[in-house]
Amino acid sequence: MDPVISATIEVTLEKLLAITTEEFNLVWGFKQDLANLTDSLLSIKAVLKDADRRQVNDDAVKLWLMKLEDVAYDAEYVLDEIKYENLRRTVQIQNQMKPKVCLYFSFYSPMAFRWNMAHKINNINVNLKRINDEADRHGFLRRVAEFAPALPQVKETDAITADPVFVGRQNDESKFVEQITGEIDDVFSVLPIVGMGGIGKTTLARRIFNHPHTETHFDERIWVCVSENFDVLTILKSILVSLKETSHGDSRQAVMDTLREKLKYKRCLLVLDDLWNEKRGEWDDLKNALMGVNPNKGNVIIVTTRNESVASIVNPQYCYNLEKLSEDDCWSIIKAKAFEGGDVPEHFQTIGKAIAQQCRGSPLASNMMGAVLRGKKIEEWISIQEIGPSNIEGDQNSDHTRDDIPQVRHLTILEESAPEITKEKASYLRTLVSKSNVPCKNLPDFKHLHTLVLRSVGIEDFPTSIGKLTHLRCLDVSFNRMRSLPGSICKLYNLQTFNIFCCPLQLLPEKIQDLTSLRHLYFCPEVYFPMPPHIRRLSCLQTLQFFNVGDKEGCRIEGLGHLKNLKGKIKIRNLQLVNNEEEAKKANLDEKTNIIKLKFCWRNTSESDIHDESVLKGLQPHPNLRSIVIDGFRGKNFPLWTMKMLKLDKLIKIKLKNCDNCEKIPMLGHLPLLKYLKLEDLTNIRSIGLSFYGVSDCSSTSRNDGQDTRVSFPSLKGLKIVRMTNLTEWAEVQGVQVFPCLEFLRIDNCCKLTTAPNHFPCLKELFIAGVDSDLPSNIISRSNLTSLVMLSIERISELTCLVDDLFYKNQNLAYLNLMKCNKLAYIPHLLGCGASLKMLRISDSDELTELPDGLGSLESLEVLEIDGCKNLQLIPYPSGQKGLSSLQRLKFSNCKRLSNLPSEMLESCTSLQSLEVYNCENLTSFPELSGMVWLNSLRELSIGGFSNSDTLEGIWRHIKSVQILRLFGRADWVSLPYELENLTSLKELWIFNFGIEELSDWLGNLSSLEELWLFECEKLRHLPSKEAMQRLTKLTSLQIRKCPLLEEQRRPDNSEWPKISHIPRVWINEDRIR
Repeated sequence: MDPVISATIEVTLEKLLAITTEEFNLVWGFKQDLANLTDSLLSIKAVLKDADRRQVNDDAVKLWLMKLEDVAYDAEYVLDEIKYENLRRTVQIQNQMKPKVCLYFSFYSPMAFRWNMAHKINNINVNLKRINDEADRHGFLRRVAEFAPALPQVKETDAITADPVFVGRQNDESKFVEQITGEIDDVFSVLPIVGMGGIGKTTLARRIFNHPHTETHFDERIWVCVSENFDVLTILKSILVSLKETSHGDSRQAVMDTLREKLKYKRCLLVLDDLWNEKRGEWDDLKNALMGVNPNKGNVIIVTTRNESVASIVNPQYCYNLEKLSEDDCWSIIKAKAFEGGDVPEHFQTIGKAIAQQCRGSPLASNMMGAVLRGKKIEEWISIQEIGPSNIEGDQNSDHTRDDIPQVRHLTILEESAPEITKEKASYLRTLVSKSNVPCKNLPDFKHLHTLVLRSVGIEDFPTSIGKLTHLRCLDVSFNRMRSLPGSICKLYNLQTFNIFCCPLQLLPEKIQDLTSLRHLYFCPEVYFPMPPHIRRLSCLQTLQFFNVGDKEGCRIEGLGHLKNLKGKIKIRNLQLVNNEEEAKKANLDEKTNIIKLKFCWRNTSESDIHDESVLKGLQPHPNLRSIVIDGFRGKNFPLWTMKMLKLDKLIKIKLKNCDNCEKIPMLGHLPLLKYLKLEDLTNIRSIGLSFYGVSDCSSTSRNDGQDTRVSFPSLKGLKIVRMTNLTEWAEVQGVQVFPCLEFLRIDNCCKLTTAPNHFPCLKELFIAGVDSDLPSNIISRSNLTSLVMLSIERISELTCLVDDLFYKNQNLAYLNLMKCNKLAYIPHLLGCGASLKMLRISDSDELTELPDGLGSLESLEVLEIDGCKNLQLIPYPSGQKGLSSLQRLKFSNCKRLSNLPSEMLESCTSLQSLEVYNCENLTSFPELSGMVWLNSLRELSIGGFSNSDTLEGIWRHIKSVQILRLFGRADWVSLPYELENLTSLKELWIFNFGIEELSDWLGNLSSLEELWLFECEKLRHLPSKEAMQRLTKLTSLQIRKCPLLEEQRRPDNSEWPKISHIPRVWINEDRIR
């Protein structure tokens, strides 16, 4: 039996002790039995630590723990029945219903129920007494100290294994390193580290062992994993092995002699990891032996142990107790493991922190949970949260089958077809996660399930028998097809998490309010989805992502006011159905301290009577709010709490959207923590004035030459101003430091905007699009930008040139995108950002006649794309430049006047993988490709559409590594280059705008071809012969677009149809015919 069972028992015992101390109305008649049960549990808890230690080498103790686990679970089920019945009766009273007659009279009759429960508890007490008697016979040590769960298995440790995630122990490490590298008067100073299993003792010892100061301070560092088997000679031999020495014999004297010779003049550090021995005499023997080997002062022994008595033996005067990690540290470990150092999506944060809390300060549990959660979706995180760390299997590589383990508690089925699970085995299960549906008739067999996950298994009709799983805490049936849920689901009074996300439900069950234990409800309603009546009775609810205000009794906004425990985020929709401030206040948002993200949504209606201003006034949230979105607000003025937001000083993100009538933007610059602001579709705003900066209320100050300087938007990093079509002015403010941290600015489709401030000292990304003035040049020149990494300018009709010193001042610029700036005629020299620029894209700039100088010096450039510049003639590329050695993608397309490509430029592209040169009508010749290094790495080629087909001559014999070929022709090109038949590595072939009437049979020689695309070949009538098409054994996709003569032959009885009958996927225009 895996030793992790003791940790599971500990969790179960803690639950049982918590339940037995609860007050239930139904315990009359067996209160004494419950008291006896509590006493038995406390007695067992006192010996569990010693049993955990001894089970490693004692099969009888393992058997005792297995028996205890069974009885503990039985006790939990019985107490759960009492809790369930108490909840059922509470719901019944709330519903003001008379008790219904039921065949299960014992369940509904108070006297019969009490008699039944008393009988069950008595049986459990008998079994627990037997367990306690066996514990006495085993002679377990009774302790009152806090229980420490066992490690999953006893395994040898080492000093080398990397610990990539080291969190929360930096102070411990520093203290220890400082202590052991300081002045030490003893020959051997012994420093024990004590802590529960999995708390991080070995990890800390390893960090100390490998610390640079430790390495330089000690002449020799030795690591020995001791564990249960404490034998002095074995330890001494292990020290020799660590020193890479061998003795001249196996006797203790021979080993001692060798050690003395090796260590007598050296300062040593010895780590004894996982020490259990409590016999003082054996420890003294080891210590004396070590002192005989090395009598010098300054040596250190670090001991790691779970046992405080061991620590008191090795050093009665010193013990370093390793405390549990904080919940934040546990969450940091989980994040690092689950997301491998990447960003954590916001919707994972709440669930992740709850899981971190369950880890109880254990780094081992946190690491394990992080590994289990890696790559999982949010619904799986929720399910794992309900299971808890103690129930996650530690050995993911076990090759046991279900029949090897008689009593599986937690089962995941990854097979598409569900295996048969006997009724007996089903009754043991507490967790079932399955990729296949469970037959309705078998569902009641899983009577003790706490967690059931049937995610995306194709359920259309949910079985009514679900109501019999009365122990269920977590039910996840998301991504299924059912349109309704059975009423019996509302009898799951213990249910805490209910996930029906992405199911096409028309409504929730009528009595869902009976699920009074429900904490987390995940569903995906449309705007018109009605909230269940009396939702206010779900008083334990913490997670509710949507609340759709209704106009019927029980569905109005006051229902939200009763849900006092809501956490995280919530979107409140259909606010047009709220009539006034008084109604809105009934939501009690100002009392909901744990809601950190709010979204208010109004839906446009034809009603002339608009109450939005008074309604929003009544929806003032609690000051703990971090994020707010206001969408569809139809008032002219925001209420005072929105206009000044004086109390919402913890806001990090604000979005105002579709507020069509709004005349003034709120004052926001004073918010100290605001990082992200988006103003979108505020079509009635004409000016962003000084009040926007919050100058009069700006409280943030910074010291500058002895004077206080006010700061506006002190933390803002991202600002987006989108589709404010009447905005003409964005005012500057004087005497105030503005946007000191702004890194991203997007101005999009603000066509009338002519002025903007110049307060962007840290700007890294600038995106300007859809402005009719020369705004980009004004911002760039007046703001003196020096930190740009990305610059994107699109659809600026008045832009004629870029500022001369733009690239010299912004030497970290990596991405430059210039699109649809028709009057752009000049781009300055690129030399200033030659070492940083990675991407350069220019498109649809009709006035541009030549590319900027310095193109050949862009040694970091990876992507160069020039498209639709119809007057481009010249690519300056003088000899002697560094070349485009990093370029991977090169594109020149739809540049009608471009006449040549510099051969020196192509020769320098030693990393080229994709080359696109097409629809450049004036290009009459192509550089000689022979000998160019990049030919072997080229994987993608798009070429053609020149005025003369001879331009392509000589190309095909050099590109045999190409896998994707897009071939552009002209209406007068009546054949394909026959050399294509030699491209046997080709996987995709696209043919555009050729005047061919049929495809040649040599096409069948393209043995690797997987996809064939035919576009705008108006004369094409015939595919290659059936024999040739059949040779294309890897062809899986055929796309035919705008080939009218070929499309006419799509009928199955046509001669062309049998040629493509073996292809799995065939499209003609937008229709898939196979």
